Amino acid sequence: MKYMTKWILTLMLPIAGFLAGPAHALDFDSNFNDDEYQSLQAEIILDNEGGDNDVEFTGQIGFGTGWGPLDELGFYVGHQDGNGGDLTTAAFWIEESFIIDSPYVPFVGTDFGYGKLLNNTAAGDSDAFYFRINAGVKYFIQQNVAVKASIKAAWATEKIYLIDGDRTSGKDYGISIGLHYYY
Repeated sequence: MKYMTKWILTLMLPIAGFLAGPAHALDFDSNFNDDEYQSLQAEIILDNEGGDNDVEFTGQIGFGTGWGPLDELGFYVGHQDGNGGDLTTAAFWIEESFIIDSPYVPFVGTDFGYGKLLNNTAAGDSDAFYFRINAGVKYFIQQNVAVKASIKAAWATEKIYLIDGDRTSGKDYGISIGLHYYY
C-alpha cells in the first residue's frame, strides 16, 4: 500500500479530465476574467530531505473555486506513506496566477493546514499546524486542463515531516507536479 496513493492520483484525475474534455471547457480569454469557476487538482510532491536515495512521495487531491483571472481558494487532503511513518494533511490554499499571453501561467500560493504523523518509531505520533508557500508555472494543454509544476517550502509547529527513516523535522522542501482541471 506504500505507493497506492501515488498511483491513484496519477491515474484518476487525468482520466477524468480528458474524458470530460472540452464539453465543459472555459473560454480562457473571457471566463477566467469575469466568471466564477471550480477546479479539481491532483499533485504528487517529491522531497529528499535526508540526502540519501529515499525520495518521499506525497499525494494530494483538492477542490477549488475561483474568481477573476485565475485567483483560487480551495481545500486539499494529502497523504505520505514513508519509511518512518504515515503523514496525513488537510489544508486550505490560496493561489494567485499571473495571466500573460502564453499557455504558460506563473503562479504563487500559500497553504494553511494541519498534519498528523502516525507510526513513527522514533518520535511517536505527532500533529501540527503548518504554513507552506509555493511558486511555479501551469502549462495549459487544453483550454481547461493545466499541467502544474512548483517548488514548495513548509514550516510546521512540530516535527511532522519525514526526513529519512525515523528522523523528522519541522521544515519541509520539495517539488511538485500535478494536473489542474477547470470547469
